[in-house]
Amino acid sequence: MTGRALKVDPKGPCRHQGGPWILLLAAFLVAWISTTSAQIIFNPTTVNARKGADVTLTPQVTLAIQYYNWFQGDATSIPNLIFGYFLGRSPPINYGSKYTGRESGLQNGGMKISNLLQNYTGKYTIQMQLVGQSLQQGTVQLFVSDGAVPSSPFPLMTLIFGLCSCLS
Repeated sequence: MTGRALKVDPKGPCRHQGGPWILLLAAFLVAWISTTSAQIIFNPTTVNARKGADVTLTPQVTLAIQYYNWFQGDATSIPNLIFGYFLGRSPPINYGSKYTGRESGLQNGGMKISNLLQNYTGKYTIQMQLVGQSLQQGTVQLFVSDGAVPSSPFPLMTLIFGLCSCLS
């Protein structure tokens, strides 16, 4: 091998293909996509429990939680509010009109319901504010039975909810 040196163009290999503007655009797109891709996941999306038992509804989130609200049903309106949980505040919970005293909030966004009653069957919706994200929500279905608990027909089904940037 001879002592030939490689010549490197000081302007770089991308000088005719957009140069630093391409890198800036790529960085912007990565940042924008990462801020809009947070998701609230419930796995399974249907929870079966027996009357008198305790159940915990736990969303799986990928970012830190600032606050969250649990609602009874699909609608995220004040009349359906069970409670709001504000991390870092003392006390962290504000109770809504659907609060029965059996629900408790967890720091991971979960809601534990103790001593289930038959009329607790229905949908429960969580609305979350995650750090650096817009307001998001997800829904889980709870079935309360008198006897044996049936298994979910879709135990591995994952339901992913998109972003919700508006307040109800």
